[in-house]
Amino acid sequence: MSLDNRRLNELIIPIAVLPPVTGAQASVESGWVDMALHRQVLAVFNGGVYGTTLDLKLQQATASDGTAKKDITGKAITQIVANDKVATIECSNYELDADNSFTFAAMDITVVGATGAAAAVLYTASKAKYQPGTTISVEDVGQTIT
Repeated sequence: MSLDNRRLNELIIPIAVLPPVTGAQASVESGWVDMALHRQVLAVFNGGVYGTTLDLKLQQATASDGTAKKDITGKAITQIVANDKVATIECSNYELDADNSFTFAAMDITVVGATGAAAAVLYTASKAKYQPGTTISVEDVGQTIT
């Protein structure tokens, strides 16, 4: 049995970030992630204090610009109404519509109702095809401490 000496931040890394969303923005989409490079992704929603409801979903596309985007079946959280909650959506690359060349994934968060909502979503990847996964750079990650 071999010991894995890699750091956790080399195994689970941020690959797309949605900055906090306000009601005035209505709907925001992250960048598109090539799922050919990742076996699984995890969208982590961190809701702050807001006076409305939020919807979070994962979408798929055939290209990195969001071509032909559509929802990934069963990968949505709708009507989050409680303040200060965390929610997650996990997705494996085999759950995309590969038969129709859908190989990219992204997060979408929608503010439903009143303005003044605040939320943050961080998309992390695990089991990157090429290890370590630290070659991916995300500008919204301010600091990593190991």
